[in-house]
Amino acid sequence: MLSDAYAIDCGLLTVGLPAYSERVTFGKRVVARRKDKGWTQKELARRTDLDSQTIFRIEHDRVQAGWQSRLKLSRAFGISVAELTGEEPTDAETLSPFAALASLSEKALLDGLVAVVRELERRGLRPDPPSSPAPVAQSPARPRRRR
Repeated sequence: MLSDAYAIDCGLLTVGLPAYSERVTFGKRVVARRKDKGWTQKELARRTDLDSQTIFRIEHDRVQAGWQSRLKLSRAFGISVAELTGEEPTDAETLSPFAALASLSEKALLDGLVAVVRELERRGLRPDPPSSPAPVAQSPARPRRRR
């Protein structure tokens, strides 16, 4: 276990890294957010539809939370997955128009997509069908049985 901060020198760039003991794990981030909200593990489990044992294992870094669990946790806390995991978006300008989508429910997203498709159809902006249908592979004809 490293006790002091250290730096990696890549030639053109020196990157400072925190000491190993100072690193904040995903589990610690979940614990901090949960405690900020004043929730118990059972309350967080109820809000995320995850098992309370799963919450315990995530908080103690005994399992890695999958993307679905991370999404459920971030929605419960009202933050983005990137914020919960401590990752920064690679291109904030590209991602910013979509930031509001992270807080929407699946139903709200689907309703929005349906509304967009209907508006496009109302304006007559349907995609053109392919000029010629793709050839369909046909199975070889089987000989018929005689009765």
